[in-house]
Amino acid sequence: MLQDRDFQDLAEFRYQIRRYLRFTEEESRKAGIEPQQYLLLICMRGMPDGMSPTLTNVAERLQLKHNSVVELVDRCVEKGLVTRSAYHHDKRTVVLALTEEGKKVMEGLAVLFHKQMRQLAPEFLAALLALVKEERTASKS
Repeated sequence: MLQDRDFQDLAEFRYQIRRYLRFTEEESRKAGIEPQQYLLLICMRGMPDGMSPTLTNVAERLQLKHNSVVELVDRCVEKGLVTRSAYHHDKRTVVLALTEEGKKVMEGLAVLFHKQMRQLAPEFLAALLALVKEERTASKS
């Protein structure tokens, strides 16, 4: 059974996540793109080795429905941030690519967000460790 401390730890962890996300949302908008557009760009650039930035893979990595990703990609194509093309092995599969403008915007924001994460890391890690510690204690009971 969860205790008051468990709820406090959960709330603190969520607060630390939200601080970071709010910062990234505000800075994305200042850079002229929506936060979801930045998430698409960083998702494409940060695909795991061996995974292509297809609509299906991006939808999975962003945890969005396929049709939501299509709409997001449409907006990024209109802004000149992303291109799409048919996969050479299977023309039904759509592969995405960052344009030079998309790379420029994404990299500028990524540097800023990486710096912010390093600044918030001690509090973020403390909140995460409190949750893990509590979980271990609860498991032993």
